[in-house]
Amino acid sequence: ACGTSGMSAAMSGAINVSTPDGWILESSEECHIRFGVNYNFTGQDRVDNNELKECIDNRVLPMYHGNKDAWHNMALKAKIEAETLWSATRMLDGYVKRVYGPALNKVNR
Repeated sequence: ACGTSGMSAAMSGAINVSTPDGWILESSEECHIRFGVNYNFTGQDRVDNNELKECIDNRVLPMYHGNKDAWHNMALKAKIEAETLWSATRMLDGYVKRVYGPALNKVNR
């Protein structure tokens, strides 16, 4: 998956809870909650399950129920970051600079 569902959710102010892979690695840790940094190739599902439960019990629920200001600030930071980093303008600018521009330079030589 390309991560657009998580990016779109962030644009709506959702706080993503995710393993550290894909697009989430480009995101600031102030804008989402990561879990699953331990790897065990023979029992990864069990490890992820335990770490997700620990994350929800010890980070997500206490913040949501006990510190609404922190929750709202994280949601706002996620929204602002998503709108800044993952816009169509930024994407097109990246393509022009990294793909189309260099290709045109080769053709025009």
